[in-house]
Amino acid sequence: VVRGQLFLVRGQLLVVRGQLLVVRGQLLVVRGQLLVVRSQLLVVRGQLSVVRNQLFLVCDQLSVVRNQLFLVSGQRDFDSLTFYKKTRVNPGSLRDYYLLLPEF
Repeated sequence: VVRGQLFLVRGQLLVVRGQLLVVRGQLLVVRGQLLVVRSQLLVVRGQLSVVRNQLFLVCDQLSVVRNQLFLVSGQRDFDSLTFYKKTRVNPGSLRDYYLLLPEF
């Protein structure tokens, strides 16, 4: 009877050992999945960094365009003022300059 009980306990221990091996395998699978997720997050982080750098470039380009527009606007104002100065009868009058400036 004792010998049978020992075999029974031994069998139960083998079952528990098998279950522990299954749990260990599942933990290894979860660990692998976490590593995959981590690597994907690193890829996304890199892509976000690229997008951020591109946005900085776009901002810089927009700043250049804005500055060029200011230059064009200033040149147009200067050209208009020069034209009005050359075509006025009394080019020394500030009132004449003010009245002839284009409105925006």
